[in-house]
Amino acid sequence: MIRNGIRGVTILLAALASTAVMLAAPLPAFANGNHLCETYGPHYCLGSANLNVNTPVFETTPGRDLFPTQQAGSFDGYPIFVIQFGADVSKCVAATYGSGVFVGHCGGTGTVWARVTDSSNVYRWINRYSSQHNPFGFTEYLTGFGLGVDFDVRPYPPPSGSGQLQRFSWR
Repeated sequence: MIRNGIRGVTILLAALASTAVMLAAPLPAFANGNHLCETYGPHYCLGSANLNVNTPVFETTPGRDLFPTQQAGSFDGYPIFVIQFGADVSKCVAATYGSGVFVGHCGGTGTVWARVTDSSNVYRWINRYSSQHNPFGFTEYLTGFGLGVDFDVRPYPPPSGSGQLQRFSWR
C-alpha cells in the first residue's frame, strides 16, 4: 500500500516537472526575426523604455524582441494573438481607444490583436478592445507615423498623405 502511494506521488511529481519544463522553455525564434517593424517608411519597430505597465510603446530601432502567441478564436474573421515581450512574457503590447499603445499585462484589457495578412510577412494588426469600444464604430489598427513617436490605433485605411503606417513585418 505504501508502494502504491509512493508510485502515485512519483508519477505526479514527474508530470508536474514536465509541465514546468514546457512552461520555462524559451519562445521560438522566427525565421524573419523577433522585431515587429513598419514595413514601409523608415522601418521603425515596436519598442518601449521599460516593461512597466502603461509605458508607451514607441517607434525605435531595432525595437524589443516580441513574440506573437496565437489564441483560440478570431475577431472579424481573423486569427487572434497576444504580442508578448521577449524580456518578460507576462507583458504584452496593449491598446485602448484614446490611450495609444502601451505595455500591459498579458490577458489584460487591450492585449488581443487580430492579424490581417496582406502578403508574405506583411500584416495589419487590429486591436479588438479598441475596435469594440470606439464610439464611432471604426476598426482600430496598430499605426505608426515614421517619426520616432508613440504608436497608436487608428482606422484603416489611413487618410491619404497622413504618413500613417499600418503594415508591419517581422525583422
